[in-house]
Amino acid sequence: MHRRLLDYGITVLGMLASWVWGVMGPIHSLLMRLRWKRFRMYQLKTRPDDVFIVTYPKSGTTWMQMIAWQLKSGGSLDFRHIEDVVPFIDRCGPADLPRLEALESPRFFKSHLPYEDVPPGARYIYVVRNLKDVAVSYYYHYLLMEDFRGGLDAFVKMLVNRRVHGGSWARHVLSWLEHRDAPDVLFLSYDEMQKDLPGTLRRVARFSGIALDEARLPLLVEQCGVAFMKKLEARFDPRLSRRGNFVRKGETGEGLRELDATLQAELTAEEQQVLDRARVLDSSGALEQLLRGGAPPHEAAGEAVPQKQQKSG
Repeated sequence: MHRRLLDYGITVLGMLASWVWGVMGPIHSLLMRLRWKRFRMYQLKTRPDDVFIVTYPKSGTTWMQMIAWQLKSGGSLDFRHIEDVVPFIDRCGPADLPRLEALESPRFFKSHLPYEDVPPGARYIYVVRNLKDVAVSYYYHYLLMEDFRGGLDAFVKMLVNRRVHGGSWARHVLSWLEHRDAPDVLFLSYDEMQKDLPGTLRRVARFSGIALDEARLPLLVEQCGVAFMKKLEARFDPRLSRRGNFVRKGETGEGLRELDATLQAELTAEEQQVLDRARVLDSSGALEQLLRGGAPPHEAAGEAVPQKQQKSG
């Protein structure tokens, strides 16, 4: 009897936690956007060689921050926290302007903003990740970061109902998908990064205008690997250094392994919006393959450094 009451109490608390975070998620997203709009009023001035690393949450943001810093610094580990050298611009305000201005070019910034909200006049690296993998990774993030007490099924419902930080995955991805071929946008997938990390470093270096020393590439690849980054756990999020793993597995396919058929089906409608648009934009199927988790080959020539900026204010 007591065990049943305990189980019932835990279930009720889980449902209550899901409801609270379901309400707070959209409010948090709105406040972040309003704060960013206010910050723009203080005239954050972008430079033509600035690079914004943009993703929907849990899509390889920290990984790409490390890649960017390793390329810029030539492999330096002389940083206390990754956001000291690649700031999270969405959380910056007027008081941060002197620090941001003092950063050497090319400056790299992290952001979770949709295309229409990022400041114009720069370059943009967008990383997309399979929604099912995002769901599982984001769930563990919520357990650690947000004190979420619900189950995976409750979190998936929050995600599809856009009650998480970042809002709609489909809306976010679609806003960038439309600009994937712009010369100031480098559109990558998480799977591409995992399958060809050396190639990813080369592409990011070319796009960012950084001269890559091929002799140092093996070192940079090692230091951008998940195993190495786990050793520097506290430098990516000190709040989790005693509670769990911020740098988890860096794997693809978690969604298929951890989500049952019912939960996968709940995510399908959200995912299908993006896949349908991908078929319209690219009838060859290569873009759809990339979004599903495939990594189509790239020509050896790679992307040229953009000569003009397509995003204007």
